[in-house]
Amino acid sequence: MRRILTFTIVLFAAAAVAAAAADLKLLSPVDRTVLRGTVEFKIRPAPEAGERIVENPVIALQDEMGAPVETLRTMRTPSDPVCSVSLDTRRFPDGRYHAAITYRTLKNGAVMQTEEDLVLGIRNSTARPAVLGVQFEDRVYRAYESCVVVAKVTDARRRPLPGARATFKVDRGELDQAAGIADSDGEITVGVSSDQGAPVTLTVTPEGLPAVTKTIRFSQP
Repeated sequence: MRRILTFTIVLFAAAAVAAAAADLKLLSPVDRTVLRGTVEFKIRPAPEAGERIVENPVIALQDEMGAPVETLRTMRTPSDPVCSVSLDTRRFPDGRYHAAITYRTLKNGAVMQTEEDLVLGIRNSTARPAVLGVQFEDRVYRAYESCVVVAKVTDARRRPLPGARATFKVDRGELDQAAGIADSDGEITVGVSSDQGAPVTLTVTPEGLPAVTKTIRFSQP
């Protein structure tokens, strides 16, 4: 299962691609960043000893529905291990985007591919977050059951604000994500669970707005 900022290995049977131990470091932008204007991606591949890079990192950008938006091919100089490419975000609608970063290495005759997934927000409009609404079903949840919380960010005219970012924190229990980017409806969904049989205080902090706290009730395991 591919997860945000978790390295995954892809097996290509037809091309004799083996499981890769290579790694990469994303220098910019950071994960779950709201992008504006021209942004430079900087990536440092980290192949293991004996691995040779055969393809610089490629960035496949998709919209929130999974439709391809653009493919970016990074470049580097022989004296610099950092690969870079620029993206003019003003060409795309504001919203949540997925970026898959991949690069290939060769080791002992086998081609291997390393992949990293990112979730990024693009927002170039002048609108700013003004209102945060937090909704969930108000009831007692069973231990280990996930409470689905929807945080909705709107502007001063109560219009959805796609590409807005919010962070999540709980005083106990667990979250399925610590931060999120709003979709085209201005919504970010997070799951909250707990096995401690005590109320959980959820704090939602959107960019540029005060935090909102909500109490979620859980039963004993």
